[in-house]
Order: sequence, then structure tokens, then C-alpha cells
Amino acid sequence: MNTTNVDVVPNIKEGRARENIYLFEKYELTFKKDQLSKITDNWNDGLSIDDLVKIHERHPIEILLALIYQANKNKIKRPFAYKLENKGGNGSENLRQGLQAKEL
Repeated sequence: MNTTNVDVVPNIKEGRARENIYLFEKYELTFKKDQLSKITDNWNDGLSIDDLVKIHERHPIEILLALIYQANKNKIKRPFAYKLENKGGNGSENLRQGLQAKEL
């Protein structure tokens, strides 16, 4: 667990291991600075996540998390996700409608 910013790291009380779920534990979430920079440049130049997976030989989840990391640092120039506008109803209904519209 990254504890570089102690103010935002939640306290995980010690207990039985099965009480904790470690997210993304099977993925490699460390990037060399130059690879992260290239992923960012490739994305900003218009390449897709599928393109980045092939070029950088990384899992799609790793690429997406790298983009989220870079977006948090304001280094992403084009969006990779959109917030669906809530026009009443619940979020899952709006998501389903958005996905159906995309299929058309």
C-alpha cells in the first residue's frame, strides 16, 4: 500500500486476511517514467486503449489506471470517460440507455 500521503490512507485494522480485499493485486501497477510519458503522449495523439495495450504490452486495466493517474495530474488532453447526465431515474438505467444508444 502506498503510504506517501498519510492523510488520505485509510486505517486498515489488522484482522483476518479474508476480511480485506486488495484491488488489482494481479496487475503490475508500476511504470517506468518514460513508459508512462509515452502512454500519455500516445493517448493524447489519438491512439485507443487497444492500441496502447499492443504497443506497450500491458493489460488494458493497467493502461486505464495509468491514464486515470495522468488525468489526476492534468496531463491528459482528451477524455477517456464521460459522465452520463442524470435526467431523473437511477444511474444504472441511464447507463443502460447510453450503452443501447451506442450500439445503434
